[in-house]
Amino acid sequence: MLLKLGFFKITETPSADIAWNLIQSNQPDIIVTDIRMEGMSGLLMAKKVKKKYPKIKIKICNNTSCN
Repeated sequence: MLLKLGFFKITETPSADIAWNLIQSNQPDIIVTDIRMEGMSGLLMAKKVKKKYPKIKIKICNNTSCN
């Protein structure tokens, strides 16, 4: 919603578990995640997001590239 209004809100978290909690309360338009994260992996988080919020766009990165 913020993106449609011309605003961006960027949030960084130290773990996928914290990110998952924020995603549920904020439902962002886009998520950029690393494959390796503390706690739950970025891949598992992405699967959970896609199952519950299929319209959220997800970019998964590793130490050399983003897909």
